[in-house]
Amino acid sequence: MQPARQRPLPEALAACAKASDSSARVAIEIPNGKGKLVFPAAYRGRAHLDCVVNAMLEEATAIDREYGEIVRANYPDLREAGAVCRIEQQRLDQHMARAKTFDARAALLQKSFDANAAMVDEVRAALHNIDLSPLNDSGALMKSILAQISAPIERAKAQHREVVRLMQGIADSQKAMATVNSLRKVICA
Repeated sequence: MQPARQRPLPEALAACAKASDSSARVAIEIPNGKGKLVFPAAYRGRAHLDCVVNAMLEEATAIDREYGEIVRANYPDLREAGAVCRIEQQRLDQHMARAKTFDARAALLQKSFDANAAMVDEVRAALHNIDLSPLNDSGALMKSILAQISAPIERAKAQHREVVRLMQGIADSQKAMATVNSLRKVICA
């Protein structure tokens, strides 16, 4: 049985867009002394970025909770026939079925992470063009601004690395489960 699932990632991302006043899909502009500095249209402000990152973190946690058990079953590490036969067929069947649904969810999370990381990079590049010369310590302020804008996506990177490891573990487990399933038919009573 699978644990209760949070709101699906597409719904969570749509809620973030709606909460960020999606009627104003115009890029954010900042006067820059030499004209206006325009940010990517995908960037709807820090609150929206925080919402999106929180949705991705929630999905990554849910993915680990719902699929991590498959990897922790250590199917690729089985070393004896008795261990293969002790695996309940129903559990193996459930793990094989659930592993198939993993790929789509992980791919969607990967796509969301990549898009938002690229957008943050664009915002950081645009921020470098802000004229901070009227301020006494413009270098320190710029460093702080860049750190502030990068903080949400940096939080997501660690969780993203865990999901990538889980993706590899699921792929390895899928291959091993297929082999174990076949072996059970041959060697188990």
